[in-house]
Amino acid sequence: MEYVDGAASRGPLPGETHGTPLGLCNYCFLCGEIDKAAEWLEKVIEQRNLLAAIVASMYFRSTARWPALARILNLPENAR
Repeated sequence: MEYVDGAASRGPLPGETHGTPLGLCNYCFLCGEIDKAAEWLEKVIEQRNLLAAIVASMYFRSTARWPALARILNLPENAR
C-alpha cells in the first residue's frame, strides 16, 4: 500500500487528467489527511468540476478550511 500512499503525497500526477484530483481528494479525506484533501479540492475547483461544491460542503463544512473553500466557490460560509 506504500505506492498508493506515496502517490497521494507526491503532489500532482502527470497530466492531471480530469477527475484525478477529485479521486485524490476523496482518498486523502478518507485517510484523515484533511489539509491534503483540501489542497486537492482546490485543484478540483480549478478544473471546474461540477462535484466540487457538493464535495466541499459534505467533507469540509465542519473544518477550519470551510470559510476559504466557500469563498472560492462563492458560497456563503454559513450555508446549510
